[in-house]
Amino acid sequence: MLIVRLLKNDSVLHYLLLIILFAALRLLLFLQHPQALNEEIAFIEIGRRLQEGDVLYRDLWVSTSPLSAMCYWLLSFLGDFPLLAFRLAASLIGLWVVLRFNALCMQLHLYNQRHVLVGFFMAVFFNAHPAFLVLSPELLAMPALMWVIYYSIRQIDEGTQKSYLLEAGFFMSIVLLIHLPYWWLLAACIFAYFLYSNANATQQLSFVFTAGMPLLLVLLFFYWTGDFNSVATHWLLQALQAARSVFLEENVFLWGIPLLVLFGIFLVGTWQSPQFINYQVRAQMTLFWLGTAAGLLFWFGDFKQWYNFYLPLSVVAFYATHYLLIIKKKWMQELCAWLLIGWGGSLLFFGTANKPEKTLPTIPAAGASARVWVIGYDYEWYRQYRSATPFFDYKLSRRYLDQLNHYGACEYLAQTILQSPPAFIIDSMQRWEEISRQIPLLGAHYRPTRLPHVYRYTPKANGVPPFRTAD
Repeated sequence: MLIVRLLKNDSVLHYLLLIILFAALRLLLFLQHPQALNEEIAFIEIGRRLQEGDVLYRDLWVSTSPLSAMCYWLLSFLGDFPLLAFRLAASLIGLWVVLRFNALCMQLHLYNQRHVLVGFFMAVFFNAHPAFLVLSPELLAMPALMWVIYYSIRQIDEGTQKSYLLEAGFFMSIVLLIHLPYWWLLAACIFAYFLYSNANATQQLSFVFTAGMPLLLVLLFFYWTGDFNSVATHWLLQALQAARSVFLEENVFLWGIPLLVLFGIFLVGTWQSPQFINYQVRAQMTLFWLGTAAGLLFWFGDFKQWYNFYLPLSVVAFYATHYLLIIKKKWMQELCAWLLIGWGGSLLFFGTANKPEKTLPTIPAAGASARVWVIGYDYEWYRQYRSATPFFDYKLSRRYLDQLNHYGACEYLAQTILQSPPAFIIDSMQRWEEISRQIPLLGAHYRPTRLPHVYRYTPKANGVPPFRTAD
């Protein structure tokens, strides 16, 4: 089948073809993985906790940025466990990004021919792994990122005649409020403006000011509510701490390296071609630096997963299309196109081989509304039960759990847990023995069950040791 020839047009019919393709691939992905993924359960539980009135960063310790948390909160009103709503929202946003990025490339004349090849490759990439089903902060930030890219390239085209950096800064502020680790892209934009545009220092400062002002307003709001220390600590840890690797699969590297090799070929081939005008070359370099900065977020996001690569995969599709259109031999064009399709298909069918689904035991005498504290990342428990305590994110909770030799940390843990004690503690990281040994007051109220590393709340009126830490 001649893929490249078929997609060398950008008519309404071709965009309709993209929509049908994306919908078919997404339906296939959904049918392959109907159960909620671990990350989906975590994001759904965040929305449910906020719906119950918990205050972000004070009553619920998560690294989720404010606008992402707001989206999860709004979707939580659609059901007790609104998995379908989350996945439908992720599908619609992903489809919009595919269509918008292709239209953006045509509108800004980044190619010498009109086509929907970029959108086609993005549709394949965005449905090549079940992680793309997740309504992740990275995906939520993509629509605003499309506008950042649009106005950044407009700035490169206009030079000093007109500044679009205020608009770019506004959408960058939305990106940061959705996913704070994307502050790397702020630095990449400034670097690109310095190298490839004629924007002066005042215009670049306006970009930084516009991007940062909403963040300052959010900080002022939390300061007014008395939660400034909580939000500042969580934002700092989110921006600087490495991502949790608990969901990292070997196929991220096994399938990532071949794609990286192909990307290197596309990159060199595009850069060596004399077919582009200066404006197109500068736009290509701007997208390269943005994609590179976004790729670094694999180590700084919420989880290490394939959805960290939404923007880098878009850049791969961008350069792959350039390379295909440069090649003069038609059979070489089709071969390269099918290589990318084959990469996506192999990742979908072989890189996500169905693993035996993790079946969690039922805790005796625990109803569906029972509150549990999971020490770790086994969010599957929240399919059956509800979360308790502020210590939702283990990475953030470790600033207390790793300081059990300090009186203040032990006192805070004891007061917070006993203020609204969870019915069960599920010790995925095997930390409870150390906690109960260091804080006998907590250990006296929880007893082991017949399930390993599961402890039941058994309040005692007599014989409870006073609060103290182990010597």
